[in-house]
Amino acid sequence: WLRKVNGYVNQLLLPRFAKSAFDEFSTPAARQYFIRKKEASSGSFDNHLAHSAGLIKKIGDDLRLLDKLIVQPNAVNGELSEDDIHLFPLLRNLTLVAGIHWPTKVADYRDNMAKQTQINLLSSMAI
Repeated sequence: WLRKVNGYVNQLLLPRFAKSAFDEFSTPAARQYFIRKKEASSGSFDNHLAHSAGLIKKIGDDLRLLDKLIVQPNAVNGELSEDDIHLFPLLRNLTLVAGIHWPTKVADYRDNMAKQTQINLLSSMAI
């Protein structure tokens, strides 16, 4: 599942990272550096944002597939594993994307992992 979504998810995330109020972008120069470097490798952020609707639908479809794979809300495979180390950060980052419909088991897993790790989700900054 991760391999599949990693093929396109940065088209949703990178433009939103660049527009967000992260400490890493406390100066205009830092924000511009990020944009320049990431657009050079991933394409125009404006273009990616223009295609958000289709990408949001695509990630929604993939989240429904993930929903069937989640064994428990406190560990994707039933016990904490390296899969959780890779999956939770991606799901957290996706909370920066407004308009995603979160299937129940995925939302429960995401919220539970945020609580367990004491890492805030990005929903309040969603674009």
